[in-house]
Amino acid sequence: MFTQSDNIRDFVFPLATARRVGNAIELVRFLGTAFVIGNRGFALTARHVIAGAVEHPMIGVFALPDGGWFSVGIAAVESHPSEDVAVVQLEGGPWRSFFRLAGTNENSSARYRLFGYPDDATYELVDSGQVTPRPDLVYNEGYFRRRFTGRLLGIDGSAFFELSQVAGSGASGAPVCKFSAPAWEVMGVYVGEKLNDRATSVSYAVREDAFRDWTPNVLGTTVMAESRNVSV
Repeated sequence: MFTQSDNIRDFVFPLATARRVGNAIELVRFLGTAFVIGNRGFALTARHVIAGAVEHPMIGVFALPDGGWFSVGIAAVESHPSEDVAVVQLEGGPWRSFFRLAGTNENSSARYRLFGYPDDATYELVDSGQVTPRPDLVYNEGYFRRRFTGRLLGIDGSAFFELSQVAGSGASGAPVCKFSAPAWEVMGVYVGEKLNDRATSVSYAVREDAFRDWTPNVLGTTVMAESRNVSV
């Protein structure tokens, strides 16, 4: 069984698709990152992450102290109507989180931290000549290069932070946050990167002020209110 401790990896986790083989669960593909909010078993991720669950059901994957993994079913999903954000409902529990929405309007030069599961770490291990998919939590930090409102080619949404560091594919859905004791305050959700005209990767996060007042049917309250119902 899986029981949350105070490790970040018990609150930030990879989403994957899976299929049942006999009595076992076989992972098919890792989709991205999600993070738990509130104490009712809900988590936030990027909308395009859950869109990757087409042929097989989606699960959450949590690391166990012995090096194994524990899979958690996804009971429900709901996407934001315009921003690249989605909420998923985890089965089982009880759940808790020390992530909450910041409720602040950050500007350029503000510092951030990020925890996610990029593909370059997930697919780096080789066993008997074969790549063995194994996600690993990676830390990233930097500053907001700019805050802007507008449309981006290839990325859904209209309210973004441009980030100073690229977290990488697989980190989509990760919390872009700051620590304010006793909780981690989420300022945005990482949604990916693109090449600019100088062939340099630039990364983006959907700003928290663009979705804090969203009321998903599955929640029955705003994302902000749900995230503030925390145990720290």
